[in-house]
Amino acid sequence: IKLEAYTLTEFPIVVHLDLDVLVLKPLDELFLWMLTSAGNPSSPNSPSIMWPDKAWPSQPINAFYTMDYNMVRPKTKYKPVQGGFLVLRPSMEVYKEFQSIVLKGDFRVTGGWGGVVGPFYG
Repeated sequence: IKLEAYTLTEFPIVVHLDLDVLVLKPLDELFLWMLTSAGNPSSPNSPSIMWPDKAWPSQPINAFYTMDYNMVRPKTKYKPVQGGFLVLRPSMEVYKEFQSIVLKGDFRVTGGWGGVVGPFYG
């Protein structure tokens, strides 16, 4: 059901929240990151960033999500996405890509989808 958010292409940005997610601050800056030109920190509409010493992205941002660090061992290469909070740019191309991964059925109990994300479900 979460993947269906990608099909809402009539909207520039879609927010998916599970019922157990509590938003404590406005999401405006996430929207600004996605709607303004990426990689232009001098733009008057540029949002502030948490790590100002990190480079700004040079490509448009198509999604924001949170990582589920409670579900992973230290030093694990791939961290699982906590799917209860997603801010994304709808795209039928991305939807079809995810759909093909799921339909392929390559879910491994010890490796997740495609064997690359670890033993996580969803």
